[in-house]
Amino acid sequence: MPPNMSIEEIAFHEAGHAAMSIILNLPFNYISIEPDGEFSGTVNPGDDFKSLLERVLRNRYVTDDEKIVLRKYVMVIYAGPMSHGFYLKNPFWQYYLAGDSDYQQAYQILQLIYVTEPEKTDKRIELRDDTMLLIQEDETQEIIKKIANALLTGKHRLTYQECLEVLK
Repeated sequence: MPPNMSIEEIAFHEAGHAAMSIILNLPFNYISIEPDGEFSGTVNPGDDFKSLLERVLRNRYVTDDEKIVLRKYVMVIYAGPMSHGFYLKNPFWQYYLAGDSDYQQAYQILQLIYVTEPEKTDKRIELRDDTMLLIQEDETQEIIKKIANALLTGKHRLTYQECLEVLK
């Protein structure tokens, strides 16, 4: 995340990650807008993602099913900075990834999935564009707003289940 963000910006950034996780059915442990020493806010991924990443790093092999899941996680990662840029009404919001630590994390995952540089670039652009389309949808924007508002007006840390309750 860019430095010196307001609490509202952090909430919309993290809510973007959470919303995409919910849309793509990738449960997480919790979302928080409380600084943890390293980040201004965070979404702690579910144990399934952690296990998958450990297995892929250990084996250096990715099955087709694992590629599908990892691509979804890249979209979840992209959704944070995109939501942040959209919230700021930045005219280049869909490209709000440059320089963001999320962008670096997404690229590291893509390096595990794809071998050639052109393939990595093509998939990065494809996933960025797919994420951008989802972020723009009214339903997605409503999910992001509800989660961000819950973080700002109540608890600064919500579990996946609590986020689902906010959306009811």
